[in-house]
Amino acid sequence: MLDDRERAMLLDIENHLLAEDPGWSTAFSTYAWRARRQRTFELAFHAVASVVFAALALLMVVAQAPGPAVFFAAVVVLFIWLLHRLRRAPVLAGPGAAGAPPSPPGRT
Repeated sequence: MLDDRERAMLLDIENHLLAEDPGWSTAFSTYAWRARRQRTFELAFHAVASVVFAALALLMVVAQAPGPAVFFAAVVVLFIWLLHRLRRAPVLAGPGAAGAPPSPPGRT
């Protein structure tokens, strides 16, 4: 917890940073929004691809083509594994987070 003096100092620093670069504070929320949107797209893509390849595997079983059926089933397993990993992966908080891309040039 911060005491009153530290809280006032932090507020003063935040105000100075906002005065120098107003877009700095919005970069964190913008990055988080983009990361969530990208993750949602990736999850949807892998889910749809899993369904499509499962249908193709079933079609190959019905057509009595075991080679392509096994291939499509393996791709389904791969996409399900990727879905599982994507759902467990944390969404990065912003440009300063570990593993996040660096800030754009000119911003430190």
